[in-house]
Amino acid sequence: MEELNTLHVESKEHLKEVKIKFRVMEKHIIYQYGNDKFKINYKLINKEYIFQPNKKKMEYLHFYRVITNKFKSITMRNFKDYIDYLINIIPNIYQYCTICGTKLEYSSSVINTCQNTKCIYENECNATTNYVVQYYKNSPEIFDLLLSTALFALQVKDRRIYTFEPFPIEFMTTKTVVERGKISLDGSDASLKDFARLDTIVSKYFNEAEYNNLLVIISECLTDKDLLEKIDTNLYSFIKFVLKSNSTELIPTTINIGESEMDGYKIIHSRETEDRFRTTVNTFLFH
Repeated sequence: MEELNTLHVESKEHLKEVKIKFRVMEKHIIYQYGNDKFKINYKLINKEYIFQPNKKKMEYLHFYRVITNKFKSITMRNFKDYIDYLINIIPNIYQYCTICGTKLEYSSSVINTCQNTKCIYENECNATTNYVVQYYKNSPEIFDLLLSTALFALQVKDRRIYTFEPFPIEFMTTKTVVERGKISLDGSDASLKDFARLDTIVSKYFNEAEYNNLLVIISECLTDKDLLEKIDTNLYSFIKFVLKSNSTELIPTTINIGESEMDGYKIIHSRETEDRFRTTVNTFLFH
């Protein structure tokens, strides 16, 4: 710790020029820029300070991913380069992809991802923001519809290799990006889909009592970090993927059937999708 603190003190004036404050603690470093504060953990191994994630806040995890895109650790040899990189990124920390750490091609003031396909897919399964909890608070009925439908789809084991598409990258047997839809064309790449891991989720939550209890847990959480402390990461990844990969806009509505009414959902597609089905003859699709 003493050596790491000394290295920072020697760079104090350099950091002060861009208004970055620091504090070196026994197991973590704190950096502050304006109202933004970031903590990153470290472990000393053979005179090398190995970075480790601090999981207390999403902002800390984002900072860790951006930093370790360039520096997995710091030593006396690379410390100057590390400080130069730190000075460059901290004032613009949300201008960097939270998955791969590269600089975004667009302006952002929140945690975000670049347009790389793999980063988009990984963001669908990883806790990077409060997406899941916020989604439930905003649209509990639609949340319920999407999640329960996904669980039911996984129950149909003789068809799911074809129908459960897109498939979450977190549950694939390879991290190589495979174009969505391709795996399902003939089923020849079925081994890429790790249904065994998903079945552990289905076996527990395709049960009314367990499922309803899960919704209660989600409703009581303030952040996704809180949620991750109450459910395992596989379940979290599955839930976020189901929500994120939905490409339609669903709006609750009431359907009148004779003198009866029932709850339903109107699907709003993009104009491009609507135009593809716009013909002189109406077409009805039944599921």
